[in-house]
Amino acid sequence: MMTIHTIMLKTHLPLVSEPSFRSLVGWNGGQLPARPAFSPGPARLTSSRCPSGVENMTSQGTAHGRFQRAIRRRHLLAAEMAARELGVLSLADALKFCLLLADMESGERFSRAIARWHARFVLDAVGITADQAALALSAAEELAGPIRELAAETLRQLATQYRLDAVARVLDRDR
Repeated sequence: MMTIHTIMLKTHLPLVSEPSFRSLVGWNGGQLPARPAFSPGPARLTSSRCPSGVENMTSQGTAHGRFQRAIRRRHLLAAEMAARELGVLSLADALKFCLLLADMESGERFSRAIARWHARFVLDAVGITADQAALALSAAEELAGPIRELAAETLRQLATQYRLDAVARVLDRDR
């Protein structure tokens, strides 16, 4: 039976027969395809021991492992490269990076990074008030200043209050 869609396809694409057009677009009578009609790139070889979705590993380890080592060794460039490879850092890892920035660089770059961290902190601290968010921002900005210990203690108390335990542990280690 000819439908309006079939007629339109045949009139607009006269060189492509209906069955071959259907195979090009992966149409199989309204059924879901057993496999994707288009798979981008070559097939990847995966180990039978590793489930799919496992992150790629180089001889230096995973990107997260490289990030952790760079933070421990106080190597800003390596930490930044690993963070970019990870794409998204946890709130605690982002704080570690901000603390490293506070130690290694001052000024605009730290200010932008800590502002982004603060925004994530406020989103994760469910129920935080505007006054507490302002206090957290002031304390976060002072992590690069002369009253770092007081700022870290303030953030630690807020993190504990809002059950952001990983953030509190980072601030405990920074003492």
